[in-house]
Amino acid sequence: MNDIYYFRQIETFSNSVANEIVPLEKCNIIPIDVDNFKFKQFSVPSNILKLLRELVKLYNLEIFSSDFITLLAFTQNTYFNESEHLSIINSMDEDYLNLSKNLSSLFDILEEYLFSNNYNYLKSIYFKNKNGNNLTVDNFFLVQDIYSSIIHYYGFNKDNFSSKRLQILEDESTMQFKNTSEIYKKQFIKQLHSFLIDRDLKKSDSLRFIGVFLHFAQIQSNNKYPVEIYDTLKENIESIDLKNLNNYISR
Repeated sequence: MNDIYYFRQIETFSNSVANEIVPLEKCNIIPIDVDNFKFKQFSVPSNILKLLRELVKLYNLEIFSSDFITLLAFTQNTYFNESEHLSIINSMDEDYLNLSKNLSSLFDILEEYLFSNNYNYLKSIYFKNKNGNNLTVDNFFLVQDIYSSIIHYYGFNKDNFSSKRLQILEDESTMQFKNTSEIYKKQFIKQLHSFLIDRDLKKSDSLRFIGVFLHFAQIQSNNKYPVEIYDTLKENIESIDLKNLNNYISR
């Protein structure tokens, strides 16, 4: 059995680039199913490897250099191989299928609150965590604060509610991930962002790191534009659309 994972090249490099073969070791950055990832070595273009090492060094993450090399191979293989990641994201399918429906139901409640002349009928808000523990917020002022905060988050007011609601639901429908690769990418971005924030990176630096890492894996950080790999790390960092990437972690 061939134990070498060969880098999948989507972006055509301007110059002929030799590949290096590096070992794939344990990865402690995000959970990886190593039992299903059969590769032990990674054949990767030398310029990608050089830029990745520079990226890791820039953000003082050298201790995880080998982890990120393994993560690069695993992420690319998973993203471009649907059978590899169906099991990873299967548990998320229901959430994505129900997203628009749940959002519409939430907006129905917010509409009642926003246009009500009497808030007293909105008695409480009920929370339930994954362990089955329940919390009911029934303090009038806290209930008002929660409703007001959600309304503020979506930018609703009485004048724009109908049009804004329609716009958000249409945008959400567009943003619904159409295939498992996109669902996996969203999951990956959120997990890596959490790891980087725990390593004291600023949010903007975390998003820059993630965007560049995705490009090194030949994965679009913005689906509107093709992947481009530049000669210098600085150029690659400057090419990242932070606002677009932020959508992945805020939704």
